Amino acid sequence: MMSGIVVSYARPFLRSDGIGSLPQKYSSFEENPEFGKYHDILMDARHWVYAHRDNVNAPNLAGGRVSEDVVTEVIMHLKKDGYSVSINEPQINTSQLKYFKALCSHQHNRINEEVGDLIVHLMETHALGEGVYKIESEIEKIS
Repeated sequence: MMSGIVVSYARPFLRSDGIGSLPQKYSSFEENPEFGKYHDILMDARHWVYAHRDNVNAPNLAGGRVSEDVVTEVIMHLKKDGYSVSINEPQINTSQLKYFKALCSHQHNRINEEVGDLIVHLMETHALGEGVYKIESEIEKIS
């Protein structure tokens, strides 16, 4: 579950699908530096744990409370009918979920405000009325 939270949060900052990533201002939190701390934890977790296994940096996740010996430990379970291998990885403390939720809400509100302003601007400058529009190199009404 934590992987889904981390990857879903980080994706808009790293997009390369033609839409582009969010502007840098959404990674900056002058008005509330605490949001910056949790933004960094989520981005580091994405880079170091969930997208790329980085055993050098992963122990530093959320303040470096994980011993490098634990992170690099490989455990092999042997049984008569097969085997399994497990690798320890640092975990984000679930008590931080409430802070991640507040960060996501803050980001959502910032983006919605900017999108609302952009839509009003488009409607005014292009005399757009009710309808469905496709935006590519120009705005085309499709219904």
